[in-house]
Amino acid sequence: VNTVHLLLLLLIASSGSLVSGGMIDLVCAVEVENVGRISVPEDHTFFLKLTCTTCRSEFPNAVAVSSDMVVEGVRGASVSLQLKCKGCDRQHDITIQPFDAGNEWLPDKDEWQRLATFECRGIDPVDCEVRDGFIVAAPDGTTYDDVDLSDEWMDVDEKGIPVAVNSFKYKFTAHKISKAEKRKKK
Repeated sequence: VNTVHLLLLLLIASSGSLVSGGMIDLVCAVEVENVGRISVPEDHTFFLKLTCTTCRSEFPNAVAVSSDMVVEGVRGASVSLQLKCKGCDRQHDITIQPFDAGNEWLPDKDEWQRLATFECRGIDPVDCEVRDGFIVAAPDGTTYDDVDLSDEWMDVDEKGIPVAVNSFKYKFTAHKISKAEKRKKK
């Protein structure tokens, strides 16, 4: 094996996840019946399983992250969560980005739609524990708060029509900057 092949193998082996550091979106795809929108409140708590990007150690438990949580980060900036890796003793942090209208699932859009964006420094989210706290809206405007999407969910709207989330899948992807975000940066 020559040096180039060895370096390529090391790079592939160390990557571990599809997304690494920086801005990461939590996106979802759902199978629904009579659902007009799925979102989370601005102060929603996400439960993330994390891996250190330095030593690839996995944090043993899911960690709660919310935009309501504000602590001082490594360089004095406000972050949502700061943790120390037990494997390499380094400090890492996550900041939930401000919510916008794009943080919701709507029918007739792309299959995978963004629920939240995290800025990750030194850690990668590798899994998410789906729990309660979701907002589901029926096409007639009936809203259901604090819905648990860890399993199938069903209710009826004000007209007696069934409203259901039959499947909720999620994954992490590299954040894609929208045209509006690009204009803000200029």
